[in-house]
Amino acid sequence: MIAAFFLPDHDALKSAIRRYPLIFSALSIVSIAANLAQHYNFAVMRETLTRRIRLRVFGKILSFEPAYFDEEANSIGAVCARLGDEVALVKTLVADQFSLMIQTAAAAAAAAAAVAVAMAMALAVAWKLAVVMIAVQPLSFFSYYAKKIDLSRLTVKVARAQDYSTQIAVEAVYNHHIVASFGCADKLLGIFQKAQEEPKRAAVKRAWTTGMVMDCSPCLSFLSWALDFWYGGKLAENGEISAGDVFKTFFILTKLVYLVCILEKVLHAAPLLHIYYALCAISLSIFSYYAKKIILSRLTVKVARAQDHNTQIGIEVVYNHNIVASFGCVDKLLGIFQKAQEEPKRVAVKRAWITGMAMGCSPCLSFLSWALDFWYGGKLAENGEISVGDVFKTFFILVSTSKMALYQRPVTSRCYVITFRNICDTFMEIINEEVKDMLRICRIRDNISFGKPDASEDEIVEAARGANAHDFISTLKEGYGTDCGERGLQLSGDQKQRIAIAREILRNPSILLLDEATSSPDVLSERVVQEALQRIMVGRTAVVVAHRLNTVKNLDTIAFVAEGKVIEQGNYTLLTSKRGAFFNLAMLQ
Repeated sequence: MIAAFFLPDHDALKSAIRRYPLIFSALSIVSIAANLAQHYNFAVMRETLTRRIRLRVFGKILSFEPAYFDEEANSIGAVCARLGDEVALVKTLVADQFSLMIQTAAAAAAAAAAVAVAMAMALAVAWKLAVVMIAVQPLSFFSYYAKKIDLSRLTVKVARAQDYSTQIAVEAVYNHHIVASFGCADKLLGIFQKAQEEPKRAAVKRAWTTGMVMDCSPCLSFLSWALDFWYGGKLAENGEISAGDVFKTFFILTKLVYLVCILEKVLHAAPLLHIYYALCAISLSIFSYYAKKIILSRLTVKVARAQDHNTQIGIEVVYNHNIVASFGCVDKLLGIFQKAQEEPKRVAVKRAWITGMAMGCSPCLSFLSWALDFWYGGKLAENGEISVGDVFKTFFILVSTSKMALYQRPVTSRCYVITFRNICDTFMEIINEEVKDMLRICRIRDNISFGKPDASEDEIVEAARGANAHDFISTLKEGYGTDCGERGLQLSGDQKQRIAIAREILRNPSILLLDEATSSPDVLSERVVQEALQRIMVGRTAVVVAHRLNTVKNLDTIAFVAEGKVIEQGNYTLLTSKRGAFFNLAMLQ
């Protein structure tokens, strides 16, 4: 192209000048189209990959045993931080950097070809000077590779330290009412600031390392140039080459190739390499979830629909100690449950557990649901529909994943394809002391119909009436369309409790487990909630854990638990007449 300006023929010069602008215009159009296609396709790939990673990692997390989340490094705040921040970093790698790295790689390949041609030309002009220049130029590339291991290690350290500070922030925001009530915002800020000291030190160390490595590259370049001119001057002084050969060789190897191709491409890629190494280290943390083994894989079985669960139920706890022990300290608490379930009870029986030590009873409700699982699984195994191994497999899979019943259409009359745990969910439901956290960020209508998505408006209203919730819902501006807020923050404690009770009335379970179901209401609202509970317990088995004796006063059987043992059992009148531990607790209230 440059030679065209030195053509002696004026017409040939004009033709060449017209031709090259057209070529560059066509290249610009091709470049625009290629860049649009590149960014569009990488954006689609980014969103698809991000969605896939989040879904699979989240599904993998849900399959872990409960003991996994007891570790400090796997708390809710830390897991949420990794699920959000680290996946976002992978998204940044794919969308913002990966396409640019492909461009850089293509440019580097073209530069490598240009370097080979330039080296051949330089060796033909002045081979001694060319050999020296080629030998010293690799020094400028060493700095880019020296930081790889150090940056990867520092990046993981910073990310882990940030997880701890993020956990503090998540828990502080979630419990901001408590923080404001006790006036401990300054103390919490101090804890957060202290948690930031370690990532700050690691970030400063990484900045120093990166700065020193990046500064070494231009320093080595200038030193190599000085060596080139010094040696070229010596050769020119000895008459081996001319001064023009020195400048020709220098500009061929340095100006033409190194500055244009290597510096503009490789040095431009140096920050990308830094991001690449950092994000690769973060990605190892995400994909480490896949390396963790779960106890067993999910299993679906074909069983007959239960028809006799309203008859007498005999409960027997049968479990594999080695497997159950992996869930934590459940073997100790199972002893409490076994003691409390020595004889079978009919469906009409209502039982309550009262504890003076606030330990042991709430976990017993979970163990009761486990016992019902094994009881029904034993029935299926006796009938030859599934094996004993299938009972244990399905139980230990589903006990740590999900408790929502997901039904499918019947494949034959009176026969369903249902997961084993969901069979028990068809006639059992738990309301626990954390029921207020079970309210979703949606309307009251949707929260009530959560257990029965196909419920009609009349069924929802009738369930709310049964839970003494219809009156206060009707006074709200938007009625059943009122948004509950995050975890039901727009509602009071007793209102959330009554909505939860309405949800269970709508679902109509045959077995109801109540864990501190009257813990949230105040004294004035407790009577309303208790009336709703008495109404929902009619015609079904109810197992209640409570500290307020008014909640269990009218139940058929009350078991008083202390120090891990059932020490008294009977109805309210019998226990108070004994003047024992239960009587003393009643006097305190």
